[in-house]
This record gives sequence, C-alpha cells and structure tokens, in this order.
Amino acid sequence: MKTGTIAALLALLLLAASRPCLADDPYNYALVWKGWSDQARIAYLWGARDGGGQTYLAAGFGWLPPGEFGRKPESERVSRVRKKTMLLFEESALTPVISDLYRDPANAFVPLIDMTFIARDKLQGSAIDDSLREARKRAVQVQEYTERQKK
Repeated sequence: MKTGTIAALLALLLLAASRPCLADDPYNYALVWKGWSDQARIAYLWGARDGGGQTYLAAGFGWLPPGEFGRKPESERVSRVRKKTMLLFEESALTPVISDLYRDPANAFVPLIDMTFIARDKLQGSAIDDSLREARKRAVQVQEYTERQKK
C-alpha cells in the first residue's frame, strides 16, 4: 500500500474520531469534503464502493432465491439492489461532481454518502433536484432528532 494512501486513511480515521457525536450545529459535510486531499476523497469513495459491493453480494446471495442472482437477463429485484448500492463510476469521475454539488451552500449538510449517490445519478444523466431536496430534508430531520435527544 502506498504511503499516501495510508496517510489518507489515517487522516480519515482521525477525522471520524474527532467528530462530536452530538454537536450544537449541524455537521457541515461540505467543509469536510473541501478539506480533504484528493487522496482522502478517493479513499472515502473506495470505502463507499466496498460497502456497496458487500451489500449487493449479501443481498444477492443471502436474500434472493438460489440462482436468481447470476441469472441473465438480470431480474428486476437484482437490478433494483444493484442500482441502490453500486457506485457504477470510477472515483475519479465522482470526485469533481461531488465537489461541484458541495459548492452550493444549500447542500453543505447533506451527508457524504447521500451526496456520493446523488453524484452517481447525475453522472448517469438522471434528474437530481428531488434527491437533493430529500437529502437536505433528511439532514434537517437528523439535526432536529439530535437536538431532541440532548434534552
């Protein structure tokens, strides 16, 4: 493993460990993304890709009837799971799209994983306005929940 990749992973772990669990202000994911080097961003996306791949395999082999997972043409259930869990694009393609989406201050509190899949959808040519609105709404709901838990 390259030294730069190890450094990026360590930086990511340190950032995660230093994040307050119940902060007074909403968590600004755009600020985090902008503060990461390209290597750290790629490392994050590797993790998202690995997690999505593991979820896809677990769903395919664990929840579907035997033989359905590898069948051609792909069943509708397999297709839905793949579309929900797989990034489908290289990290180098996703990174600039995520950066561009975080330039909008309205997106600052959208979690990184949500923004990753929104960027993927944008690269696929899908309309993302509804997804962005929903992600912003969820971010507000999470903050409201967090505030209620502190009381």
